Amino acid sequence: MRIIRYFRKYSRVSVLIVMSLLLVVFLIGDVVDTYSRRQKSEVDYQVGTSFGQPVHQSDVRAAQLDLDLADSLGINPLRFLRGGHEERRTLAFLLMLEAERMGVRVSREDVARQFQANPQLAAALDQLRQRTGRSLNSIYDGLARTLAPQEALFLLAEAAQGESAPQLERAYRDRQQTADIRLSVLDASPLVQHVSEPTEEQLQAAFEQGRERRTNHTESELLFGYRFPDRVELEYLTVDPAAIEPGVSVSLKEARAYYAEHLDKYRRPVEGPPAEGAEPPQVMARFEEVQSQARADRRRAKAIEEAQALVNQIQQELQRPWLRLPPGESLPADQVVSFEAVRETFSQKYAVVHRKTGLVDGETLGAEPGLGQATATIAGQRIKAAILAFHVAGLAAAQPDDPQPVLRLFEPSPVVIAPRGSDAKTRQPTPYQAYVFRVTRVAPSAPPESLHQVREQVVENVKLALAFDLAGEQARTLAERARQVGLEAAVAEAQELKALLRGPHPPSDTQPATQPAPEIYVKLLEPVKPAKFTRTPEYVQNVGLAPGLNEKVFELAEQGPAAEGEHRVVVVPVATFRKWVVVELIAVNPIYEDDFDAQREQLSRSLTGQSSQQLMRLWFDPENIRRRTGFVAAAQPQP
Repeated sequence: MRIIRYFRKYSRVSVLIVMSLLLVVFLIGDVVDTYSRRQKSEVDYQVGTSFGQPVHQSDVRAAQLDLDLADSLGINPLRFLRGGHEERRTLAFLLMLEAERMGVRVSREDVARQFQANPQLAAALDQLRQRTGRSLNSIYDGLARTLAPQEALFLLAEAAQGESAPQLERAYRDRQQTADIRLSVLDASPLVQHVSEPTEEQLQAAFEQGRERRTNHTESELLFGYRFPDRVELEYLTVDPAAIEPGVSVSLKEARAYYAEHLDKYRRPVEGPPAEGAEPPQVMARFEEVQSQARADRRRAKAIEEAQALVNQIQQELQRPWLRLPPGESLPADQVVSFEAVRETFSQKYAVVHRKTGLVDGETLGAEPGLGQATATIAGQRIKAAILAFHVAGLAAAQPDDPQPVLRLFEPSPVVIAPRGSDAKTRQPTPYQAYVFRVTRVAPSAPPESLHQVREQVVENVKLALAFDLAGEQARTLAERARQVGLEAAVAEAQELKALLRGPHPPSDTQPATQPAPEIYVKLLEPVKPAKFTRTPEYVQNVGLAPGLNEKVFELAEQGPAAEGEHRVVVVPVATFRKWVVVELIAVNPIYEDDFDAQREQLSRSLTGQSSQQLMRLWFDPENIRRRTGFVAAAQPQP
């Protein structure tokens, strides 16, 4: 659902003003904006600067609240943002701040009109108000802030509509003109075994280069990063319904009642042959015919119910001493109950599971089996455990309109429930396994203090970088020979390179199935001829999607024919896939004017859509957002 498309009140003049603001936004001095006026709490800290002004964790959290509000109504205008959980939160705030500084706003009236025009959306709004108790204006304002960044994007897209004849001709050429090529792929992975162990100087240099950044490879360069995101350490208790199911008793009365409540589950085909070409008709099975199945189904459902009831009891017991505390105050350490002791106390009938994590970021926690998919419903909004765990003192600050409480260290969470499958009728997730967790330690985003903290990762990355450089040297050597004899002949001669790719030992029966045999890398080296290769980047066999490859090949074509007796060959790095590609250009095929005239109208429509998509990719690109807003991350949290 994209109600932002309905928000159209800006004229062409306004569009030009907006585009001008994009050019001068970095020159704008201090302005009054709502984000800078937010009161910072004592647990708040600075995460960076944008437009020369400090950005605090509370600012980022406020943006997340607006996004959660929109998401609860089925609206997700910033779904194209990439990156980890914490990075997307920061980027969302920067986009909202940018729209505000540009003067692009969505009014309450614009938002209200869309609810009036959509009965289903209006019904969802009424339910949200009843669940959360939020005022209508509060909801409208939150949605307006969330929708403003995409409104700015649509304004620019409208201004860019309309393609000139040269643009259409270039688009036709880029899509239709093909090149006949052969390519050979040199994967750096198997060459890691041939590089020396990195020296301390190399490790320290690599660590210092990547200390303040996250990993962000480009096509041409490996860029490893070591900055830690926000992390939490937690422990949780749960009861696995599948584990306790064999011990759950179900009476005949319970089985019969379950059968009566779920009659649609118990049907059987009518006896006798069906009509030709027809499915056998179904009739309701009698309880006696399906008694065993009904009892097993009730046992499975009862195991889920009893497991969840036990976790509810545990949470209530853990929460009791915290309810007596004033807001913001924590229990003394000597009064915090051990989760292991709780596990033993409540495992009298069914086994309670106690697990701990180390320091994990939001992405890692989201991948934790079970808990990572669990959610809690708070003030009518479904919130993932992986988000709730980071809404904790030391990482988040309370906000006026935030229905979600800021957890204190060691405070038990609300019960969160992981689904399994979905209801056939409602298509809603089926609640399955319940959890209660607590955060025991927080670590705000920061660079590692020393190489020792990330040494293993740095060693691995330096060796891969050295292997990638070695692969580049081998690719250039292969290309030099291919210019003389052609790529196929050059690869056939490259026995030493093939030996490097195979490694010192041949593949064996004991090699793990997940590790490709060295012969696979040799096979990648064998030249292939893609069925279609155009100027427009598309998936290329053995390579993947690598726009730089298409660009370099056609740049080679524009240099004209090779000297007599030589072959046209180019070497292209694809660092994102740890590969080097050696390409021999055989021919560039001509295009014809008659075909262009026949496709002009279709090209115009297609190019307009493509331009909009490209603009969207560029607009939501994390690095572009940071550049546009002048965002500089803080070296470490600053109170």
